[in-house]
Amino acid sequence: MKPSNNGRSVGSRAFGILALVAILVGCTVQAKGTGPVGPTGATGPAGPQGVPGVPCAGCVDSTSIAAGAISSAKIASGTISGANIDPTTSLTVNSVTSSDFVFSSPVAGAYIALPTTCHRGGGGGAPLVDASAIDYPGNVYGPSLGITNTAAGNYDFFCAIPLPIPPGATLTLTGATMGYYDRSTNCLVSAELRTKTFGTSDNFTAGSTGVSIATVYDGANATDFAFMSATDSPQTKAFPAFTPVAISNSTILFVRAAINFTAAGGGDCRYSGTRITYTIDRP
Repeated sequence: MKPSNNGRSVGSRAFGILALVAILVGCTVQAKGTGPVGPTGATGPAGPQGVPGVPCAGCVDSTSIAAGAISSAKIASGTISGANIDPTTSLTVNSVTSSDFVFSSPVAGAYIALPTTCHRGGGGGAPLVDASAIDYPGNVYGPSLGITNTAAGNYDFFCAIPLPIPPGATLTLTGATMGYYDRSTNCLVSAELRTKTFGTSDNFTAGSTGVSIATVYDGANATDFAFMSATDSPQTKAFPAFTPVAISNSTILFVRAAINFTAAGGGDCRYSGTRITYTIDRP
């Protein structure tokens, strides 16, 4: 029987495969070489723009913003307002009050209560009865108050001291000095520094709201009429030292000045005002 072409074809294929295997088995495979690295490829296209209004958590943080990148010049006026701040954010508000302002030391000041603003004490009489104003240019030693009545007696005056106390401040009276003129051995000049609470009574006795801070005499005491200044010139004398006194906006501070004649025609004695010193501090 005659062999078919089909059988011959199969045998030929088998033979070809066996021959290829024999060739591969007999080949020597060399190791991969270490040639130069090829160039890096180009960066891919940018990603799509994010959806407006959708937060991107972690997209921008402190490491994404260079120091000084955001300044007032880069923020338009009115850009940041209350509407831009999350209402759930806790904000600490610090109030600034007068207690946050502190003087390194109390501020010292002085005030001169001129005698020409005084008026006679007592009641019912004319404000300047028996008094004379002795001022410049008629008297270069002025301003002063004198007594025109030659009868012996005590002639007193009420002299207000309107201290300027700033709102909320604390003013403390620290000292005082009297100005006077005394060229007679029959008279003396004195000044008593006093306070009184506005709207209350002060009868200059124990139990009233008036407080006597200190009293000064041109001589040694209230009976030293023999004293007279050594020179024909205006004089000053400090009040005795006293404990500093706080003055409030409800305190009336004044001087009770007096010229006292021990005999008729007592001579030339004049009251020339009081200078007070004080400190002002914050509340």
